[in-house]
Amino acid sequence: MDLVPDANTLIYLAKADLLELLEDHDTWVNGKIYRETVVKGKEKGFSDAFILEKHIEEKINRIQIDQERFENEKDYFGAPGETEVYIIASSKDCTAVTSDQAALNKMKRKNVETIRTDMLLLKNFKQERISQRELREKLGKLRTVNGTTESRMNFILQKSDEIQ
Repeated sequence: MDLVPDANTLIYLAKADLLELLEDHDTWVNGKIYRETVVKGKEKGFSDAFILEKHIEEKINRIQIDQERFENEKDYFGAPGETEVYIIASSKDCTAVTSDQAALNKMKRKNVETIRTDMLLLKNFKQERISQRELREKLGKLRTVNGTTESRMNFILQKSDEIQ
């Protein structure tokens, strides 16, 4: 599965030291996501921006998007980053990754496969890449940076129990 994470996903994964969740996938970003996560983050002195800069340079594919298409879609999505994620995901047949419910709903209405950031952990558990203990630990890390909620954690842990 190829992934197109939005800015919040990248920031949450960097802050929680969980960027490895993207490593078994071809992952794509464009300039707007890069500017939001790295350039603006570095300007504000956020340590995760430096981590993301290195990770993007070494492990994430960068792609140019069709600017005309961007202009046509930006009003629907509102935020430039979500518009960009949609364009990449739909043109490359990738899965959009977001923690933003509104963006998730808009992507789904446009028939783009979308997954919540925290569900990447459950996918890794299902694929036996992480254990139940690691799932709990990684969800806890994501929770500490507001990348998921207590109720989402409980839902995911319940699903993991059903799998076993």
